[in-house]
Amino acid sequence: MYKFPCFRDKTWMKENGVNMNYPEEFFNVDFCPDFLKNYEHVVNFQEKIEQIIKQIKSALFRQAIYKIQNIEVLAMNECKEDRILENIKPMTGYEKFKITSSTILRDELWTIKRCNQKFLYWVRYYEQDKNGYSLSIIPMHIKNIFYFFKYYYF
Repeated sequence: MYKFPCFRDKTWMKENGVNMNYPEEFFNVDFCPDFLKNYEHVVNFQEKIEQIIKQIKSALFRQAIYKIQNIEVLAMNECKEDRILENIKPMTGYEKFKITSSTILRDELWTIKRCNQKFLYWVRYYEQDKNGYSLSIIPMHIKNIFYFFKYYYF
């Protein structure tokens, strides 16, 4: 589906750093920033709006890949091969489980293949004050949870 290295080297960044082509299954949510919705001439610029939304989705996909790479780089001594995003599965029923006041747009479960082993990551998308978007990554495998804490807190 989507192949990426466990760390960000210069060559990969040059090829993929700005506009990553995200898989079709990624973040299938109909959204539009308020500043575009409230613009009275929006119907005249539908193509431009679609381009802006595609750029936002590309930035979110890039952010998700970077956050996963932050964890995967710590597993590099186990496996130096590229990682493969094999599957993106929407999750429902966890909307009330949150630690922030931001609006949750969608939860997804990503399957990442690392040297013939599959690891799950919970990816959650948020709307920030009606015009911005962010995401969080939660590893679902105990070893990756350890790597997560090691990278971000130690």
